[in-house]
Amino acid sequence: MWQQLHEMVLAELRAAGQLDQSRPIVDSSHLRRSKGAGTGPSPVDQGRLAANIT
Repeated sequence: MWQQLHEMVLAELRAAGQLDQSRPIVDSSHLRRSKGAGTGPSPVDQGRLAANIT
């Protein structure tokens, strides 16, 4: 359903000449959840120390 809706919106924007693909944007975030009952380790946080990048 969501894929079809996404494609329909893109088609409408293209038809109206309002789709600007000259500046693509990627948005991503990961927030740690507070530890509590029923929570486990984050699958992206492997328990490693962050690299010291200078």
